[in-house]
Amino acid sequence: MTIKEILEIENNNNDSIVLLKEGMFFRAYNQSAMRLSTQIKKFKINVKLIKYLQKTIFYCGFPQSILPQIKDMCLAKSYQPMDHRVGGPSVAGAVIFASDVSHGLNFDSWTKEILKEIAVTGGVKKAKQLTPSVTPVVEKHYDLIMWFLPKLANFPKDQRFLLADRIEGMLLDILGMLIEAVFANEREEILKKANLKIDQLRYLVRITKDMKYISLSQYDFFSLKIIEIGRMVGGWKKAAIEKTREPAFTDVGSGKV
Repeated sequence: MTIKEILEIENNNNDSIVLLKEGMFFRAYNQSAMRLSTQIKKFKINVKLIKYLQKTIFYCGFPQSILPQIKDMCLAKSYQPMDHRVGGPSVAGAVIFASDVSHGLNFDSWTKEILKEIAVTGGVKKAKQLTPSVTPVVEKHYDLIMWFLPKLANFPKDQRFLLADRIEGMLLDILGMLIEAVFANEREEILKKANLKIDQLRYLVRITKDMKYISLSQYDFFSLKIIEIGRMVGGWKKAAIEKTREPAFTDVGSGKV
């Protein structure tokens, strides 16, 4: 089965865990991986950018030998084998479990948390490499993070775990929201939250200038960049309002957001 076929299955997967046999392992992708790792058993989530599709996939797996245990865990969490249930995906050679119970999971929020965790543990650059062709505003915010992080390391010791950590967290939160907006079909609310976070960040950085933790010239540089990013996010938000379902990534290389 090709990655494209797997993505088509998962795009229409509303309540199932689809386990695909690959050699001596079973793998779950995207929505199935989310449900398996959050509802059944915590697995390490792997992330990979499929360049020819410009899609990022999320997946996890386990050896065939523990499939009976996984089946018991699924049954305990109200996930029934598909041969006991009418409807749902049908995939040759796959083991599929489905639930009639709503578990309140949101795929967009889950992927955002996965990418944010990668940005924190593996570095911002690693997270960016795992996303599709990003919009100009994501690139600009990424550059701002790379410029600001060394400055935060030079804050007074008593502020490194207070103000510096807050600023770093906000920078990464904004990055996560922008990456989430790249994937989302409905972007308006995400970009609205990102704009709010940008305004909060501006005031925190203003405090660092007034406390002389950064120089006036560094503050001026930051202000110019964050104002530009805010305007780009605002333009992206306006475009999202005008188009109820804007295709992802169409703004790449156009100079617009």
